[in-house]
Amino acid sequence: MLPHPLASFVGREAERKRLGSSIRQHLLTTLVGPPGVGKTRLAVETARGLGGEYGERRWFVDLASVTVPDLVASSVLSSIDAPTRAEDAIGDVVRYLESEPALLVLDNCEHLQDGVAGVAVALLGRCEGLRILATSRSELGVDGEQVVGVAPLDTTMTPGREPDAVRLFYDRASARGAALRRDATEAGQVAGICERLDGLPLAIELAASRARVVSLADLDELLAAPLTALAAEPRLAVPAHRSLSESIEWSFRLCGDEERRALEALSVFAGPFTLAAAGHVLAAADILTAPVDLIDALVTQSLLHTAPDGPGRVRYRLLAVVRAFAQDGLLRSDDAGAAVREAHAAWYAEVGAALETTWIGAGQAEKLQAAEHDLSNIQAAASYALSHDRPEHLRGLMLLPAAELWWATGRLREGVYWLRRIQAHPGLSPDLRFRTLMLGATFAYGLRLLDEGDRYLDEIARLFGHVEDPYLQGATAYAAGFGEIHHGDAERAVRTLSRCRLIADADPRLLRMSFRSRQLLVYAHNLRSDDDHASRVCGEIVDLSQQADDAYFRSFAHQMLAFYAWRRADGEAARRHSRLALADCQGFPNRPEHIDLLIVCALLEDRWGDPRRAEVLLAAAGRADHTDLRPATTTARDVAEVVAAIASRTAGATRAAGASLTAREAILFAQGEAAPSAVPDGVALTPRETEVMGLIRDGMANKQIARSLGISPKTVEGHITRLMAKLGATSRVQIATWAP
Repeated sequence: MLPHPLASFVGREAERKRLGSSIRQHLLTTLVGPPGVGKTRLAVETARGLGGEYGERRWFVDLASVTVPDLVASSVLSSIDAPTRAEDAIGDVVRYLESEPALLVLDNCEHLQDGVAGVAVALLGRCEGLRILATSRSELGVDGEQVVGVAPLDTTMTPGREPDAVRLFYDRASARGAALRRDATEAGQVAGICERLDGLPLAIELAASRARVVSLADLDELLAAPLTALAAEPRLAVPAHRSLSESIEWSFRLCGDEERRALEALSVFAGPFTLAAAGHVLAAADILTAPVDLIDALVTQSLLHTAPDGPGRVRYRLLAVVRAFAQDGLLRSDDAGAAVREAHAAWYAEVGAALETTWIGAGQAEKLQAAEHDLSNIQAAASYALSHDRPEHLRGLMLLPAAELWWATGRLREGVYWLRRIQAHPGLSPDLRFRTLMLGATFAYGLRLLDEGDRYLDEIARLFGHVEDPYLQGATAYAAGFGEIHHGDAERAVRTLSRCRLIADADPRLLRMSFRSRQLLVYAHNLRSDDDHASRVCGEIVDLSQQADDAYFRSFAHQMLAFYAWRRADGEAARRHSRLALADCQGFPNRPEHIDLLIVCALLEDRWGDPRRAEVLLAAAGRADHTDLRPATTTARDVAEVVAAIASRTAGATRAAGASLTAREAILFAQGEAAPSAVPDGVALTPRETEVMGLIRDGMANKQIARSLGISPKTVEGHITRLMAKLGATSRVQIATWAP
């Protein structure tokens, strides 16, 4: 018979339907997934839902304690409680099952693959109405087997909807008597905890059991050591699943020696990694098996997971709890551990250096995406370099690619954090010391930390003022010019940055400085409302970009040219340049310059387009201002007055709609996605749908709408789903924009 779990089953509605369909269509279905992902519970719940087809002829066979493959058939026979008539267990099972439809759930098959595969083939070949559902950490390898992967639970919060991982946490925490509020702030904390645990149900359940005695903030801190924080829960019903450590250790014991050593070596990766990076680290651990074969084996056993990395590319990652377990082994191996960590740092130092040297040119968006995927590994390698006195790695890890890692991705505050740490290291060479000071000044000014930026510049003058080197002189002028802009000294900034441009243009190696000096010159000219000179500099940027196949700076130039065209009331030119800027910035949605572009698009919509779209764009620009970089478009009084007028008339709902847009969504919205100005002709809305539409416009979340109308949040979700279907909408922003 099937077990009857005491705890409720949360989520996985789509997976249950898909699994039920697979069982109906295929003789053998195998659920595969990592330890703790919930394969057993999903199998049981799916089987329980098939009573109409199999009635009482549904059996659960737990193979966790079976150690000999030859005893699989006997275990099946015992579980179905069939009469024993001969020494042939298979024959007895066949005689009991062959007469009517039946469903067998074979649980924990990974250590008995050959035995389970043999029994499955024998039974399915002789029992016409039989279906087998197996759970394993790898497929059984039987012809006709349908493999269904079980993924961790979704952890992504969306307006009006709690993901399954959060629902599971609340369900289990409530069952243990935890006093939780379940408001938006707390749900965000819970989602963060669930994301930290990779959405693994077993890990989430164990974490939720702690919520009765520790705060969510303390729990999140404890999860820095997940295997300790999520220790055994002795009263759980399934002994094999009492703790994450036991579950993962079970999987490790099934690996070969080189596979275990490979897992320990790969645990050095703090985030997704490529096959090439894995090969470099595995070689340092003296592992002889080909990396692709080891990766294949570990993916097959659900201990390593694949992650998409753009068209035709893939990366790999260890779940956090598996990585923590493997790291224990790596830390116990002093020599191998040191070699692996050094190889990891050296690899990512080369990756960072290559990003800097190849940045200007085709494929910038793809390079930036790869850099963001590498970021957690770069940070881990930098921490290693700082703590193990390996400052030579910092050049490639942090200092050469700083503009791409931190500026182009909008992470200025993270950049300042790392630069401060590096600055405090006593063993920096003069070159590294200068780069750290120069970048520290630039990032400090970007965040309006003017005193800190000035201190860095003073230190540069003290240590390097006498050095005659083109890069050093140009970079110093660049940082100084940035500071002068923020101190409001436009005339001096123009002179300083013009000198920087001359130095850069004279040396082909300083192409990036040629672009950046011109970008700051535009800011300096904006500060004194000199549109003519700023436009000429933008033209230079466009010409340079065409020659170098650069999109990042070209987007900036076009957005500023659109702004100057708006100022002189040239609508055609303004729209042409804004379209070009939006097209070029697709791959850089979080760049600090993003706020300027959204403001420019809002100005254009306000004058020549839809004023409501202008309001949404301006609200989105406010959300994008996460860098504290002074917007180049709002320094002049005439522009500030228009922006203030748009903001003053913006309703709270429209402001909320714009603020809810991600950076990428805001770009798409600016390009014209979403929103005719009224409900499309021929669309008939019910009075209730019209009410819901208006409350969305007013910025209400689903629970607030439910309270306002006296209906359930589930009913509100249904109304919103029907509204989107009727209107052809894809987001709440569109619904808010269409609301009467």
